[in-house]
Amino acid sequence: MTKLKVQYKSERVLRQLLSHAIRQAEHFKGYGFISDTTYWQAKVNDYKAQLYALYYEKEDFDKINMLNE
Repeated sequence: MTKLKVQYKSERVLRQLLSHAIRQAEHFKGYGFISDTTYWQAKVNDYKAQLYALYYEKEDFDKINMLNE
């Protein structure tokens, strides 16, 4: 398994970036732009993985379970 390096150490920043990426993915999906939607969906997955790694680093397992919902 590859160890993910957390690029942003701030939970607040990661949550804001994730929220923005989700909005952008939905926006471009609504207009039917497949390549842009794919890009933003990859960003959503990346930010979720970084949040997961951050929570795992801090051993905050309750928040990890919230990400899966």
